[in-house]
Amino acid sequence: MNGFSRLVASKEARHVYFRVGETSSLTHKRWVTVIPKARANKLKLRKVKNVTIQDINLEGVDKASSKELEFKIKQLQEFTNNLKNNLRAAEKERKALKQKQHAQSDSLKQSSEDKSELFQKLFGDTSKQHENNKSLLRSSTTAYKLPQPDELLPPALVKNINDNNLITRALIDQSYQDWNLIVSSTYSTKNRLRNISKKQLAFKFLNKIQNLSLENIERLIEMLDELNYYDSQTFRNSFFNCIFKNLSKIPYDRKLIDPKHGNDPVISKMKDLLIKYDKLTNVENPTTKASSTMTGYILNCCITYASNMKSFDNMEYFLSKFKNDYGIIPNKQNSTVIIQFYTKLGCYKQAWDVFDAMKFMSESTFPSEITYNSVIQLCAKEKNYSRAIDLYNEMQDKNIKISVRTLSTLAKTLATSSSDNITSEGKAESLRLYGWKYIHMIEQDYNLRDFISDSNDKDAFFTLEAMLALAAYDGDIALARALYFKAITQKYKYELINPANVGLTSRELWKKTLYPQLLNYLMLAYQRYSTTSLPILLGYSEGIILRRNIVNSVDYDIRDYGDNIKLPMLPLKEINQPWQILAESRALWHFNLDFGNSVDLRQRPSELNVDLLKNFRQNCQTFSEFKFEIMYLVSKWKEELVNSTILNPITLNTYLSIAIKQGNDKHEYISRLNEFSYEQHVLDAILQDMYNKLETENSVPTSNNSLSKNIDYLGSLKHKILRNENIYEVTLKAAMKFNDYDMATNTWNGRGYFRKTDAFQKLDKKERVCSDQIFAQCMVDFFTQAKMYEDAIKLILSTQRGINWTYSMVKNLYRGLQEIEDSHSTRILSEVINKKTKIQIIEQKLKDLDI
Repeated sequence: MNGFSRLVASKEARHVYFRVGETSSLTHKRWVTVIPKARANKLKLRKVKNVTIQDINLEGVDKASSKELEFKIKQLQEFTNNLKNNLRAAEKERKALKQKQHAQSDSLKQSSEDKSELFQKLFGDTSKQHENNKSLLRSSTTAYKLPQPDELLPPALVKNINDNNLITRALIDQSYQDWNLIVSSTYSTKNRLRNISKKQLAFKFLNKIQNLSLENIERLIEMLDELNYYDSQTFRNSFFNCIFKNLSKIPYDRKLIDPKHGNDPVISKMKDLLIKYDKLTNVENPTTKASSTMTGYILNCCITYASNMKSFDNMEYFLSKFKNDYGIIPNKQNSTVIIQFYTKLGCYKQAWDVFDAMKFMSESTFPSEITYNSVIQLCAKEKNYSRAIDLYNEMQDKNIKISVRTLSTLAKTLATSSSDNITSEGKAESLRLYGWKYIHMIEQDYNLRDFISDSNDKDAFFTLEAMLALAAYDGDIALARALYFKAITQKYKYELINPANVGLTSRELWKKTLYPQLLNYLMLAYQRYSTTSLPILLGYSEGIILRRNIVNSVDYDIRDYGDNIKLPMLPLKEINQPWQILAESRALWHFNLDFGNSVDLRQRPSELNVDLLKNFRQNCQTFSEFKFEIMYLVSKWKEELVNSTILNPITLNTYLSIAIKQGNDKHEYISRLNEFSYEQHVLDAILQDMYNKLETENSVPTSNNSLSKNIDYLGSLKHKILRNENIYEVTLKAAMKFNDYDMATNTWNGRGYFRKTDAFQKLDKKERVCSDQIFAQCMVDFFTQAKMYEDAIKLILSTQRGINWTYSMVKNLYRGLQEIEDSHSTRILSEVINKKTKIQIIEQKLKDLDI
């Protein structure tokens, strides 16, 4: 117990002494005597140890005796504790074995023998070489036994392919099996899938296939159609399960959509397969509908892909099709996918309705752990921490498993809810501390530092992301940097040795490695850092140990990446100087943009030149048509060349805010603002100038300097974001920070032009009014800070018809006017903020008339 240094107890005396305050020689020492109440009879304690399942049997127990029942309860508690300890020990042993297997696998992959050479030696043609390599196999793979081709595929298929080296190379790695290579090789053989029994195809081939491309799925369907085995229900079920499973896992790509008909090829293939299924099972005939073997698993595959493409129409089509034609309604798994679909689209009310319906429909549809995790993530989007905690308590009451994913999702929800005083209800630090409580619960079962280093474990990634979110909202730069560095470096090393990435360039490897959401959290930590606040983990011993272990576990000067390209982070455990924060945030931002995209953003798109612009000018009759062609081209670049998950308005706002809150460098902010954003009225002026100069084909030479600059500006639009209301608000705050009147004036004028654009006019009326109110309040604060009280009063008077000014919005101005004793302006301001509504005026008149 804190504060007590020694406990002195005498066996003979019935006194207990506590010595207080021994930590300092200057502290007064005090002896406290506690005299416990004497007992008449000494109790004989019954031992509750080594409890077995037979000991907790209630036979022969006097149920009227409270002592006997209490003893049985203690035995049950001891038995439960022993069971928990055994389960934890088994889990730790499993994790240790898994790590050992990873280490052995890594050592095998990093051995001096190349894998292809090893296969060639193992499966060579000469018998002598085959005998020699038996000993090589025994010596090189003592911890990893290579399976034989007949164990991986049906023997008849192995004979058809006739390439043991190819089969083993494709399927030996259980973490990544290249079934595309198997299917394409089988397709090119003479016999294909012939001479293979239905049973072997169903259980040794179709049930194992995964991650096929659309092209190979079509090849597989063609080969299976040649066999005409659909009269077997077992084969038919395996066929449709395999094909739909692989279709649902194809990443949605808008580029694959047919531009003429707007059809997605995966959705079209799914619908064609359902038609084929109807014909095979005669499902359209009401008398044979009962013989249909369609399952909820296939429904889940269909709606999963529809959810990935965020399509209401396709989601509704599949749900109606399965309900009307097959009599299948969404089960527990299907309903979870539907909840996730509504969450992606921001339809939170519909998601909650589905969740509530699951709880009251039947016991079979009651939400599972995955469903609860999904709605807790929904709470994170809504920043509703109280409901998330209620759901966690509900899971405990219903005896639903509490997994690592559940605890990490709760921690992330609490971190997100602590973003501001409104959502946190003034309890931001308490929420973050509560979030770390769930992280420590994970720490009880895992070595947290090693657990979050497992780049191939999804639960580990969720835990690391939750910890990074807590550190970011707390402004704990040291912990956030360590977590980010650990996550990215571990992931890159994994991608570097992954057989699936053989032949990829360094840029392509980094593109698969970088996590945009983690970068945004790190940028948020840079933004929220303050020298006046202490990280919340330093407030208690358990947090101190956790933070110290993670911060000390990284080496920012590491250089064993293989290509010597490393994250541009300063080789310091902690950074606290403004120039350090600005420099590192800028370097990491550019690094993610350079390596997280498919092209170098500094280069102009190759198709952009004077001839292309002249062609646009000749084919366009009006300036509006010319502008449309240019903007369509820019949107195409943004979609194809730029990773929008890294560069978007949210991440840009965070990146700009760092330059405001850390340091006092106006040029740094302006540089960031101009490099990654543009104003609509400036672009319109440039396009109008180009339109006029390109009026005739030969009117402007190619070497024209002004035209060349304009072309460069158009090329840079691919990585620039249109300045919206949020960016204008941030820029006005920068003008306040740097006390720059010209910047504030330009921002005010620029936003005035922005209010006339379609981007602003398409906003909801309530959103437009709210945006105007926030910006006007920022402008009043700027005038107040610059002691330009007259301009602030003029602004308030000119906007009082559209903005309901309150005292909280103008309190700084009110206090400033009182300080200079400007009673006239104070009275005008009071009349504005105390202005009564029309109803209040009528009520006042009625009161004056005494009616």
